[in-house]
Amino acid sequence: LGCGTGACAAAAVARRSGRLAAREVRVASPGGVLRVLWDGGDRDPIRLAGPASVVFHGTWDAPR
Repeated sequence: LGCGTGACAAAAVARRSGRLAAREVRVASPGGVLRVLWDGGDRDPIRLAGPASVVFHGTWDAPR
């Protein structure tokens, strides 16, 4: 339904490639609209805000 990591990456690539000048962008996905904020520097954090919900519950048995 959505991927916060992918939304941040898309916004960063758009900014770095010059296709986006704004430091804040809204990324629409089927799971909702995410707000990505990034100043554009190598050491600047990328901030993400938006809805979150549990989409799966499960267990995993680690190999021994």
